[in-house]
Amino acid sequence: MRRKLFDASISCLHEHGYSATTTAMVAERAGVSRGAMAHHFSTKTELMVAVVEDVFERDLQFYRTHLEPEAVRDHMARLIDLAWKAISGEGGQAVLHIMLAMQGDPELRSRLPPVIERMSTYGRELIRAMARATGLKNRAMIDASVTLHLAALRGLAIEAIIGTDRRSIQGALKLLHTYLAHLQNILAAGEH
Repeated sequence: MRRKLFDASISCLHEHGYSATTTAMVAERAGVSRGAMAHHFSTKTELMVAVVEDVFERDLQFYRTHLEPEAVRDHMARLIDLAWKAISGEGGQAVLHIMLAMQGDPELRSRLPPVIERMSTYGRELIRAMARATGLKNRAMIDASVTLHLAALRGLAIEAIIGTDRRSIQGALKLLHTYLAHLQNILAAGEH
């Protein structure tokens, strides 16, 4: 039942955005009664936080599936593509809608940051380990690069939501690849 509710929530968020998505709409889309839904999630905030947790867990599984330990150097280049696939998909866009809604929703703002921080910590640790395996050691620069790339990818996903031309987005993704390769060379040379 939870899987149905998560999938229905993601679809509703993708189609209607956060403010227009209601628990009644999600229950109807999932094909469950409001009472059955209330048994699992008594408020919209509870449901939305659980959706973010679910998307993050699925994203972690996605990364584990696509990042084999033997090919670490190749993974650094692939990370942008993998992260883009996760962030720009329906689940990733649903998470963006929920994250952006935090500003106007005090309950969401109080409950969501620990979930986001947990995912961010895992992602940073994964990338730090990959960077160390390729000989990159400047942790501050690696962390700053992760923040920059994640912000850029989230921004591009928002551009996709508002209808920016796909070619423009692809051009920006190509530039991110170029930037990452350049940064890796700088870090490997020990310049920063």
